[in-house]
Amino acid sequence: MTSQPAEVIAPLFDRLIDDEPHVPSERTPFRSLTADELKKSIQNEINMLLNSRGNKVPFCVRSILNDLAKYVPLRQYGLSDFSTYDVANTQGKKDLVSQIVQAIVTYEPRLVLLDIKVGEYNHKTQSLRVDLIGMLNVEPLAEHFSFPVYIGKNQ
Repeated sequence: MTSQPAEVIAPLFDRLIDDEPHVPSERTPFRSLTADELKKSIQNEINMLLNSRGNKVPFCVRSILNDLAKYVPLRQYGLSDFSTYDVANTQGKKDLVSQIVQAIVTYEPRLVLLDIKVGEYNHKTQSLRVDLIGMLNVEPLAEHFSFPVYIGKNQ
């Protein structure tokens, strides 16, 4: 008896993206992801998340947002500007890791982070390599998953 590969329901945005716009319709509607497709989806989302910069809130709306935050958890999408962090020292790495953890916990619940390693800043490519090690948090899949993300590198 051969077992079918585990599949999970595809997130809404994965189902809305048209990878073949020249084809008028799909033979089978896209509704699920295999384990490899899920990993690719998570990598894409985290890449977009970590390469986005959240905006600072203008002073004129801070009080409104503070009142709203009592009822709705607010978190900016992406990382705040970390250009002042010195990722060559321990505290700078800790500050960046803290931001990354907060962003991923908020916006990518399909991955439970186990470890983050911040590499050295590459002046030539103007990018920073970050290695993420986690566990897939999607039933029926439960497996370790690691991949690099390049922050700042043009995609």
